[in-house]
Amino acid sequence: MFQPSMSACHALALDWRRLVDSYPSWLFLLAVFYWLADLKDFKKVNEIYDKYTFVHRLQLVQRIRFIIIWKMEGIIVRRVIPSDNSCLFNAVGYVMDHDRTKAPELRQVIAATVASDPTKYSEAFLGKPNAEYCSWILDSEKWGGAIELSILADYYGREIAAYDIQTTRCDLYGQEKNYSERVMLIYDGLHYDALAMSPFEGAPEEFDQTIFAVQKDRTIGPVEGLALNLVKDQQRKRSYTDTANFTLRCGVCQIGVVGQKEAVEHAQATGHVNFQEYR
Repeated sequence: MFQPSMSACHALALDWRRLVDSYPSWLFLLAVFYWLADLKDFKKVNEIYDKYTFVHRLQLVQRIRFIIIWKMEGIIVRRVIPSDNSCLFNAVGYVMDHDRTKAPELRQVIAATVASDPTKYSEAFLGKPNAEYCSWILDSEKWGGAIELSILADYYGREIAAYDIQTTRCDLYGQEKNYSERVMLIYDGLHYDALAMSPFEGAPEEFDQTIFAVQKDRTIGPVEGLALNLVKDQQRKRSYTDTANFTLRCGVCQIGVVGQKEAVEHAQATGHVNFQEYR
C-alpha cells in the first residue's frame, strides 16, 4: 500500500487547502492518516480537521472509516454515554446512528413492538402485563435490559454485542437471525457505554466506526479480540459495579440497601427508583 514519506506528510499538513483541491481525496487522506500514526501529533490533526469545510470533513470521515473497515487498523475506544437512566437506548443510538439522543424514539419503538404482539410479549415474558410494560418503558426514568436489546437488534437488523466488564462475558442479541452486521456495547453493572473503532487515540468521534461485518465464522474478525482486550483491561481496573454486593441509598427516603435484589424489592414496595451508590 502507498505510504507517503515524512516530508510529504509535513507538506500536506502545512498546505492543506491547496492539496485538498489538487490531490485525489484518498491520497490526501492516507497522507494525513500515516502522518498522524507516525508522529502521534493528535493536537495538530485536530487543528487541521477544524479547518475543513463541512463537505471536506464528510469526505475525510468517509475515507478514514473505509480504511478502518478495509485494513481493520485502529483501536477500540469506549464512548461515554450520559448517565440519565437512558444510557442503554442512547448507547444503541450512538453505535447505530452516531446519535446520543435517540432514547425517546427507541423507547417508542420498543413500546410499539411489544404492544403489537401481546402473545409473544406476555406477562410471563415481560414480568408485568403488556399494557403496563408499554407505559413503563416510555418513562425516561426506567432502565432497559435484555428484552430491550433483543427488540432493538431486530429493529435495526444487526447483532448487538453487550460486553459485561465484571465477567468479560459477551451477550449477543439477534444472533439467531444471522444478521450480517454487528455493533458493540460495554456494561459496568449499572451503565451502558458504546464501543467504537477509532484510527488513533484522541481522534474526533466523527471517525468512529461502530458497525462491523459479521464473517462466515460468525465473528467480526480481529475487532472482536480488540474489544475483548479493552473489556479485560476495564475489569483489571475494577471499572464495574458488583450488583450483587454493592451498597445503595434511596434518594427519596435515604434507606440503604445491599445489592440489586434489595434495590428492586425496595423499588417495587415504594415506587422509589432514584438510588445512589455509596461505600
